[in-house]
Parts: sequence; structure tokens; C-alpha cells
Amino acid sequence: MTVLKNILVGVDFSEPSRRALKRAGSLSRVWGAPLAVVHVLKEHPYEASLNPIALLEMLGETEEGLSRRLGEFTREVLGEELSVETELRVGVPDRDLIAEANERGAGLVVLGGHGKSALQRFFLGSLTEALAAHSPIPVWVERGEGADVLSKVVLPTDLSPRSRRGVLVGLDWARRLGLPVVLLHVAETRFLPPRSLLESVSLEEKILEMAQGPFEAFAAELPLQGLEVDRELRVGHATEEVETLLRAEPGALLILSTRGRSAPPTRRMGSVAHQLLRHAPGPTLLVPPDTLDAPF
Repeated sequence: MTVLKNILVGVDFSEPSRRALKRAGSLSRVWGAPLAVVHVLKEHPYEASLNPIALLEMLGETEEGLSRRLGEFTREVLGEELSVETELRVGVPDRDLIAEANERGAGLVVLGGHGKSALQRFFLGSLTEALAAHSPIPVWVERGEGADVLSKVVLPTDLSPRSRRGVLVGLDWARRLGLPVVLLHVAETRFLPPRSLLESVSLEEKILEMAQGPFEAFAAELPLQGLEVDRELRVGHATEEVETLLRAEPGALLILSTRGRSAPPTRRMGSVAHQLLRHAPGPTLLVPPDTLDAPF
């Protein structure tokens, strides 16, 4: 069973980070986990050219004002009833957020995502992608297109051991949130069977037939007791099929491993996770498969 001891949310005072803070507050109440709100003041690239004394004075004034603003922002979004710690750091945002999470023993980092435009996705990549790729703990990306109230948990899997660990974490979240589950496997058309196996059966039907057994075997080994689980087997491109399902369910929470079967050892995030992080319409929880301490 997943144990969530602390939650950390990174904010930059934008509307997406406001939504992320609101979601983090809700998750803090659900899990009974302490919440820390962190803003990282990015180091200026021209610091080396400044007089050291002038630099310290500038940062000191900035930190004092930002610390006050951070407290006001937090109280405005969460109110006074939730006990929250605030922290201002100076440095590199993704690295310092991970460092802060490690220092606090956090089990989850929450960040705001952005909308649909290419420019917004570019800025999403500047922090969220870097943090999601390198974070040793799960990262929740709260995208503005998602509904406030969650309706179900979507768990894509490529049936690999890495993917399974992400599914197990997702099942724990579904139990905690009291939500039904969609267990989804997409048999991709690029993995074509030999033509001699096709006979008169259509290609799609043959792919589904070949994928059915492994998918059922994978599901049979999962702890699904007490959960409402809908198993979906589809044929097509994994990213497109997951996005299609999510757009049909505005309140769905996507949970998946950052690396599946096809991710090479040199990459910290697989191509499917990377694309879904950029394009999934609602909240996404990315789980690093090689660093989980839950007793699976």
C-alpha cells in the first residue's frame, strides 16, 4: 500500500500554479499528509557581473517581498484552516524543488500545467518536463483543462514490469480516492504479426486476438479486490488512444509509469509518458518505476 507522508507543491503565482495549489490542498486532506508550498526564485544569468554586495542587497529585498507574497498567495487559495509550510529558495527551479522534496521526505510533487497552445507547452517543458524526468518521486501535473472533481482513474499499461509498478500505485490512489478504474492496454499496429498468420481475419481483429491473452494474464495478477475495474483493450497508437479516452472522460486522472517497455536505459522518461505529459487534457500523475519503496 502506498504511504504518502508529505506533499510538496511548486508555485510561481500563475493561474496554473493556483490550480495546482488548490489540488494539492485537496490531496493533503485526502491523505492526511502535511503540505509544503515552495517557490524557487531563479538565479539571474547575469549574477557574475554584479557587485557581490549589490547582488546580496537585491536578492535580500526580493526574498523578503516574495516570502510575504508566497504566504498571502497560499492563504488566499487554501484559507486558514489547513496547516501549511511555505518555503522560498533561490536557485534552479527543477533541481531545487527536487532537493526540497528530498529534504522533507516528500512522497509527491504537485505542479501546474498549461493549456493547448504550442507556446504554453514550450513553457510547460521548461520546468515540468525536466522535473518529471528527474524526480525520484511521483509528480502530479494539474492541467487547466481538467475537471475539479475526479471521476475515475485511467491506468495505461504496456504489460511490462515497469508499467506494472505504475499500475499498482494507481490502484492505491483509486482506493484512496474512491474512484473506479480503467485498465487500458493499446496493442500498437506497428507490431505486425507475420502475414501467414492473418489468413482471412482482419489485421485489427488478429492483433486484438493476439493481445487478449497477455492482457488478461497481466490483469489477473493485479490486486483488484474491492475496486470497480473496466478493462479496455484497443488497437492503434498508444498516445492517441489514451488521449481519446481521456477527452471522453473530462474528470479522469491519468496515472502511468515514466518508463515502459520501449524506453532505452539512457532515457529517464519513455516516449509515451513524454507525449502524454505534454498533451493529456487533464491531471496526470507520473510514477518513476525504479525508485518506488512501496512493498509490492
